[in-house]
Amino acid sequence: MRVTDQRLGSVPLCRDGVDAVPDRVHPHERGREPAMSDESLEHRERVLDIAAELRRISEALNDAAMSVLSGAIADGSGERPELERRISRARRTVDRAVAQLVGSPDEA
Repeated sequence: MRVTDQRLGSVPLCRDGVDAVPDRVHPHERGREPAMSDESLEHRERVLDIAAELRRISEALNDAAMSVLSGAIADGSGERPELERRISRARRTVDRAVAQLVGSPDEA
């Protein structure tokens, strides 16, 4: 059986009348976390370890950028050094990678 939805066009339905579009969650599955195998848990732990390592790298990049900036101030430079800009850009990239790995900013 199919129904017409203005947004999706013709949509197939399951036996219980719920749309069967693959990117939607079946009502009976909402709120449930999929069961993870031991292998999946190992992979998740490894990814979280990598995210922690990337956080340390981000902190090291931040320290390096502050050091370059402090040196420029001490030398009387009135401009932000190009090296500090590149380091800061790299740190932001690492921070985005962490957010991608952990899945949400709250976990980052």
